[in-house]
Parts: sequence; C-alpha cells; structure tokens
Amino acid sequence: MNPVFVAVGFTTLAIVYRVYRRYTGISLADVPGPESPSFFMGNTKELYQGQAAEADFKWQALYGNVVRFKSTFGEDQLMISDPAALQYIFVKSSYRFPKPHDRRAISKMLNGTGIVWADGEDHKRHRKVLLPGFGGPESKALLPLFKGCAESLSNKWIDIITNSKEQSAMLNIPAWLSRATLDAIGEAAFDFHFGSIDNNENTLARAYSSMMPDIFGSPSSGQILFQGISKYIPYRILVYLGESSKNSRIVRMNEVRGLATSVAKQLVKDKAEMLLQGKGSRDVFSLLVKANMDADAKAKLTEEELLAQMRTILFAGHETTSNSVSWTLLELARQPEIQSRLRAEIRETEAAVHARGDADFTIADFDAMPYTTAVIKEILRFSPVVYHIHRYASQDDILPLSQPITTRSGKVIHELPIPKGTRIVASIAAYNR
Repeated sequence: MNPVFVAVGFTTLAIVYRVYRRYTGISLADVPGPESPSFFMGNTKELYQGQAAEADFKWQALYGNVVRFKSTFGEDQLMISDPAALQYIFVKSSYRFPKPHDRRAISKMLNGTGIVWADGEDHKRHRKVLLPGFGGPESKALLPLFKGCAESLSNKWIDIITNSKEQSAMLNIPAWLSRATLDAIGEAAFDFHFGSIDNNENTLARAYSSMMPDIFGSPSSGQILFQGISKYIPYRILVYLGESSKNSRIVRMNEVRGLATSVAKQLVKDKAEMLLQGKGSRDVFSLLVKANMDADAKAKLTEEELLAQMRTILFAGHETTSNSVSWTLLELARQPEIQSRLRAEIRETEAAVHARGDADFTIADFDAMPYTTAVIKEILRFSPVVYHIHRYASQDDILPLSQPITTRSGKVIHELPIPKGTRIVASIAAYNR
C-alpha cells in the first residue's frame, strides 16, 4: 500500500476528530491571543519565520503569559511563559505532558532513540543510566580539559594575529568557537581528540558546522505547513518518510547522523574493551557505558540507544555552547563598561591565585566570582540556548497560573482547563524576560 495514501487517510481522520473534539469538549477559544490571518497557516508563519522569539515577546506584551494562537487548519495551541504553568508541565506532572510524536520523529532522525527522544518509562530508564556521568563532582573534574581547549583556541588566535603583516586579523568567532567546543566535548565526554582547532578538515567538525541553521533555520511556508500536517501522520510513517526523503534539510540531517553513528560505534567498542580490562577513564561516555554494563537487564540501554546518547551529547554540548559564548562576546563588545568590570574581577582573582602560589584557577575560585557568574547567567537568560519546547496534554487537565488572566469575554480566571491533545509551545525566551 502506498504510504502517501495511508498518510493522507490518517490525516483526514485526525482532522475530523480534532474538529469534533473542539466543538464537544473543553474549549480554548476564550483565551486571549492574536487573530489568525489564515485557516491553513494560522499564526505559524509569524511564529516560525520571524527572528528568534520575536513573536513570543510581541504576544507576551499584548496578551500576557498564556497566549492562544492558531496553528495549521484552525487548531488552537497555547504559548506559555507563566512560571506556575511551566513548573506544573515540566516538574509536577511532566509525564502527563509528553513530547508530540512528530517532534519525536524529528529527534529520532537527528540523534536516534536517545534521552531527548525518549518519553515515559523509556525516559526514566535512559535517565538512570545517564545520571552517573552528570553529577557535580564529575562535571567539576572536567575543568582542566575545558581550560586546555580554551588555551589552545587563545594561542591559535594569537598566532594568527602575530603572523599577519598588520599584526591584526578579522576572526569568525562563532566558527572558531564551534571548533573549540567540539574539541572540548570530544575530550570531556568521550576522551577523544578531534583536533578541530588545529585542523579545519576534520570530517565530523565540518558536518556539525552550521548544522542547526542548515536544518531548522528560515523554514519556508511549505515546510511550516508540512510540519503542521505531520502531527496527523502516524509516527512510523513519519520516520519512514524521513528516512527516504530527498529534501535537502533531511538529507543533511541523515548525513550528520550517519557520520556521528560511525564514530560512536567505534567509541562504544573501545570503551567496553577498556572497561573489561579495568582501564576505564572518567569521561562521560565511559561512565555511561560502565553504568549500562552494571544495570540489570530491564534497565539496560540497547546498542542503538547507547549510540544515540553519544549523538545527543555531541548535539547538546557542541553548537549550543559555542552559540552561548558567541552571544556573550557580542554583548560584552556592545557594552564595554560591563566588559571592563568583568575583566577587573578576573584580574583580581588571578592576582589572588598567584599570591597563594597557584598557577591555575580552581572551581572554588570561579564560585567566588559573583560578577562573572552574573554575566554568564544573564546571557543564558537573555539569549537562551533553546527558546521553544513542545509538549501536549495527554489528558484533560487544569494548568495553575501564577497570575490570573482575563479571557476574551472579560472573565478573570486563576487556573486554565485544557482539553486532551492540546499542543503547548513552552516559550523559554518569553519566560526568561
């Protein structure tokens, strides 16, 4: 049977069911929000084709921290930045608000069946195996590795400037930081030296370079419409369509996944052999493989899940970090008075470190630098790594609100009933503001 016809059939049935639910169950129609310019596209073009979080800030200013907007085919969705509602969705009742299956399909295509893809009992199992690699002591032990990568990058820039005729150079900071963070995550997470600071021809580094904008940036109206339709297509068919698609974005996604998987397979094999010989190191992936070997049969990750964890760690720890540092340097360049105050605290701490006879900063030294900590927290608030997280209500539910909202009919409500199936865009960017 042609999978396209099957998908169209399921889509039609799903739309009919959604319309039935809309007019027979709990309604979101009274929640304030923007007018829809199109039945087919709703407000999705404004949401996904503008600058990052531009629509979020506009809607938040106009309608508050709970906004109803129209998705494709007139579907009501919620954008939420209310703290109490977000805490309920992500902490108190997290497994009642799973990831939409179409978003999980994208996650599987990108990184496989790792923790970002997992839901429910699978998520609990993944989390249990991953936990030993991400504790406080384990993270603090990685400081020398991160310091080494930062010094390598700094020395590289100094060499470029020194060897130029004018003793100055124009540097593509985000591109260089992407190479540095790949080296850092390689050594810290896998005890693997990518060497991308010194060698721009590293295959994996080139594959991950600009991956996010290539795959997700500036979607066309057709791509937004398909994303809206995909929520009506069964998960398995979506995965099949993704694996066989010739779309340039999906081809790019599959190329990165294939390359990362080949590296991951060799790493898993090497780590397992070293652990069996009693030679395991303290990198994140070694701790993960060891925890998986020690887990009981039901809790163990499969080989595919283990490989997916590596791809997820690379994805989550690489370009996200380089982007955050890039935004930090840009904001410091824009605001020299903050840069000067930050530099003064660093120099003051450096003098204290040398005065006690040490050469390097310790974790305790960084913890004792309040202005530096404030600058880091502020950039993560102002330019968050991820500005949307997607969830849906698996059952009829009631969201608590930190502030009451006034409905379109003028009623003031302190909690919001939502129907089963309601899709939620949690706006981290708007919450942070």
